[in-house]
Amino acid sequence: MKKIRETELRFVYRDTEYLAPDEINEARDAAKLFEDVFDMSAQAQEIFCALFLDEERHVVGIEKVAMGDVKSFQSSTHELFKRGLLHNASRVIVAHNHLTDTPNPSFEDVELTWTLVHSGMFIDIQVDDHLVISNKEFYSIGMAFQMEGYSPEEDYSGEQLKDVFQKLEEEKFSPFKI
Repeated sequence: MKKIRETELRFVYRDTEYLAPDEINEARDAAKLFEDVFDMSAQAQEIFCALFLDEERHVVGIEKVAMGDVKSFQSSTHELFKRGLLHNASRVIVAHNHLTDTPNPSFEDVELTWTLVHSGMFIDIQVDDHLVISNKEFYSIGMAFQMEGYSPEEDYSGEQLKDVFQKLEEEKFSPFKI
């Protein structure tokens, strides 16, 4: 026989409070909240953050999920969705910063978005968007996918991902101001 202990999970709230919109319906609202809370444009390293929402898109939590170095961060799908489940979230918007002057996504950023969308489908947490933030500007990978008519949910194998990324690079969508 093996001894086990009863466990209990608890949230730890920080003393800092932020004002959030009642609902997050636009990528700009999410980007502004990420910038206000984490000052993403001024970071000295890349960070990966998540905004957790309920079904009606009300904010139920915001967290820094991972920190990296000057070139990248190590994302953890497990850690992201564990936190989403703890928040009782139905939706999530993720964001990370680039230390360069441009928030244009890399192929790895686009591939991560595809992975997160598919992982969330299995546990019923919808990934609404992935924002890349730099220099008080943001790029919405979700909006870019919509403009290209691409749905990661329907591309089960990810075969179309390289073609979509190539189109995004060629068209050079302009980032939005926060």
